[in-house]
Order: sequence, then C-alpha cells, then structure tokens
Amino acid sequence: MKISQFVAGCALGSLSLSCMAQVDQTPLTSENTTVNIARGVQDVSRLPRYLNWVVDGRSVFVTPSSVAANLNVTGHWHPNAHVGGNQLHGQGNLVGYSLGTSPRDTTGSIVGAVVYTVVGSSAGSNTSRLNEKVVLFNRGAQPLVLDVNGLFSRPTTTSPPDLTGLEVWGSTMAFILGNGFRDPQGVAHAGALSDLPPFGVGYSAIPGPGEPMFASVTHFPTVAFTGFNTFAQKVELQPGASLTMITELNMRPGPVNPDGWTEGESYTSGQGAAVENAHLASLDNGDWAGYNAVNVTTNANAFEAMVAVDPQYANQRLEIRLGSATGAKVGELRLLSTGGFGNFQLQTTTLTQPVTGVQNVFLVPIGSVGAGNVDKFRFIQR
Repeated sequence: MKISQFVAGCALGSLSLSCMAQVDQTPLTSENTTVNIARGVQDVSRLPRYLNWVVDGRSVFVTPSSVAANLNVTGHWHPNAHVGGNQLHGQGNLVGYSLGTSPRDTTGSIVGAVVYTVVGSSAGSNTSRLNEKVVLFNRGAQPLVLDVNGLFSRPTTTSPPDLTGLEVWGSTMAFILGNGFRDPQGVAHAGALSDLPPFGVGYSAIPGPGEPMFASVTHFPTVAFTGFNTFAQKVELQPGASLTMITELNMRPGPVNPDGWTEGESYTSGQGAAVENAHLASLDNGDWAGYNAVNVTTNANAFEAMVAVDPQYANQRLEIRLGSATGAKVGELRLLSTGGFGNFQLQTTTLTQPVTGVQNVFLVPIGSVGAGNVDKFRFIQR
C-alpha cells in the first residue's frame, strides 16, 4: 500500500486558486515569519494540504511530509494550549483506517500526530526556520507498508516554488520504535510503550530472543539536503510500532548555485521537460527549461554540462539563451553520444559572447526527440 493512495480532494502540491478556495488556514507568526498551514474542507477528511511559508513578505509553498499529509486532523487542530503560540498540533487517524473507540484504543486503527514549529528572525533578514515532527502508531493487527517522503519534497503536480535569491536547506531523521508490550500479568498486547494508559505501571516491552526489556529501534539514514527534500523510504510498521519523523527547514539569502554548478532538475520554469532520477530529462524539440538567478563566473566564455545521450539520438543541439526561451542566444552545445541516457559525461562549448553576473538561463533543445539528459551545468572561463 502506498500512503499517497489515501490523498483525497486537491492533489499534494497543487496550489491553484480552485484548490486554495477549498481549504481553511491556521496562521503561525514569529518575528519576520508567518506560516499559513492549510487543510482541506470539502471532503470527509481534513488533510493538511500545504504550508505557505512567508518570510519578510516572500512566499514559499511547502508540501507536508506524506505521513502528515494523510492524517485526518478533523477534530484536533490548534496552536497554543499544550503547544506554543508559534506551533500547531494536529492529531487523527490515517485516511482509510477507522478510529478506535477512544484515543487510547489499541485495536483496529492507525493514528498519528504532527507538530509544526516556526522560528523567525529580525525583520529584513530573510532568515527563518520551519520544523515538522510527525508520529504514526500502528495499533492494528497487520503490518503497515508505506512509501514515505519528507517535508518539502519536490512537488509533482505543479511547477516548483521560486527560490531565486534564497538558500533553503535542511535535514530529515526518522526512526521506528519497536512493537508490543506485556502487562503486569505477562499478557502480550499490540501497542507502543509510549501510548500506555496512565495506570501502566509494571508494563514492559516484548523483547526478542536475548534482547533486553525495552523496545527495539530502527533508525533510517538521516538525509541532509539543499533545496528540495530528498528523504524517501519504504517503511514497514509492525503492529504496535510507531514511526517518528522530524524535518528541519532553514531559509536565508544566498545564491542558487554557490559552487558555480546549477543542478539540471532545479529548473524554476519549463515546458515539456521532466525530472527523472534527479536530473533534467524528456528534452524534445520545442521543450525548454528555465533557471532563475544563475550566478555566472565573471566574463565566462564557455559553457559545460554533465549530459547523458543515447547513441541513436546523438548530435542534437542544446541552445543556451538568456532572459527567456526565445531570448538572446549565447551558445549551443552539440550533444554527443555518451553511450546511453544513464551514462553522464562532461561536454563543453564556447560561447558566442562573454556572459557575466546573475542571469536567467534557458536550455532549449533543437532537433527531434530525446536530445539528452542534463545532470548539471555551469559557465566557466577557459
């Protein structure tokens, strides 16, 4: 089962006006930052839809993690109370699974909770932090298999948000706390130790052979990323186990490509192009990909790119244009065969005029279909 199968109403990442009209929003504020956390209202469940992260007037729309986005937070959705004024707490069942008869029922339900926290900074700093912590409990009798993606994963249904002039980076960690506990009489139950009733003195975790008397922990590799979150895991949650996932996002002013390279998949506008395996792909004649605010080496006279080209589609061209897909052409790269669409090699071309400063760069394939895939590119002096 894929967790995305339970999404109802507006698609994740869909930011159309029609979708926005179907949500209610809970704002959180901290110094220079406001986050409007929106959930759906026109379906039977109220799923978290998106977070509008506004820092010094600049909006960046953020998709929740695929765990948080599939929690029906109908009756428990609030700031303040037992969380801070700059925090929001949501709690409910996973869509597709019924609630138990009480919040502490350990049979027949998959329930979870999420907390969002925003920490702003001084006005005009364009600096902020956004956190998501989500926990999911399997209180059922069968294992639960989920495809999990982190907060601020690249949207698949719309163009990505414009991060021009910003640096967004962060990390995601996730772990599973082992399943099952025994009551004081030694009887086994499905559930998590952290979810025992208040009278649970004397309860203990079910150990495996030779293991100590506490729940096992499975820790997934922590992912650190710049730009969009790359955390993606297939998770199997046994009866009684809990999944915890914590993501921190940070924003500050900064170049899109501080090392001179621009990632092919980081295009901010496009036509016909696609992202496959973390690179720019599906480049056919008439397609294009645009990149805002590319920092170009002073008086660059050459362009180089890591490209992968299948032999049967070789020798098509990739035009380099400034300003728009039909803007000033400053060079073209003839795409030579690299042996296949998955075999990347560095290819270089001389520019027809020097290029410098911060530029909006457009890559425009000329030829037929399947011109090649682009992992990254940059402007250089040679």
